[in-house]
Amino acid sequence: MQIHKRIELEKHQKVGNLIPLIMYPTYRKPLFYGFFFQVLAQTTGVLVINNYQVLLYTNLGLSGSTPLVLYACFNTWASSRNWVNSNYSMILNRFGRIRITAIGVIRCAVCVAIKAAMVPK
Repeated sequence: MQIHKRIELEKHQKVGNLIPLIMYPTYRKPLFYGFFFQVLAQTTGVLVINNYQVLLYTNLGLSGSTPLVLYACFNTWASSRNWVNSNYSMILNRFGRIRITAIGVIRCAVCVAIKAAMVPK
């Protein structure tokens, strides 16, 4: 109900460009958080790892179909966890989005560090 009221209010205020988003303090905070979390998600390195996973596994000494199987397992796991996260908003409401995001970013950083340490010099 609050979302519908907010949309109606924004329609009357004619929020459609970036200037009001920067001028009004009530819009600045959500805008900042949106940019911050988008940058945070990009800095986890998940796209680089996802795109070059097969090469990483091959450089680690795996051969044959094993790198492709690991790639398939990673993408299946990631897709299932995204589905769980998007469908179970009770989890988000109970623990809070910021806490869950912070834990996820820390876990991603640890995983990236471990993968970087395993790459031969």
